[in-house]
Amino acid sequence: GDLSRARLVLGVAAAIDPQNPAGDYNLACASARSGDVALALRDLDHAVAKGFKRFEMIDTDPDFQKIRADPRFQKWLRDARAQS
Repeated sequence: GDLSRARLVLGVAAAIDPQNPAGDYNLACASARSGDVALALRDLDHAVAKGFKRFEMIDTDPDFQKIRADPRFQKWLRDARAQS
């Protein structure tokens, strides 16, 4: 499906620069657009582990619109901000 293709392309891009959190952030965006909260959060965890701290981007990025109201997503965002 579209998510599989997007993850493949974004995964290749992320592999080119594996320490750059942008690749994982973009994977999270693709997962969120498809409505896969668990996968989006896993990707965001990877981005944070690589240094991503721009949580305000997540607040306004339309890619997260579909999962923004999900309690798991809201909890992840609260916890991530508290730990940064």
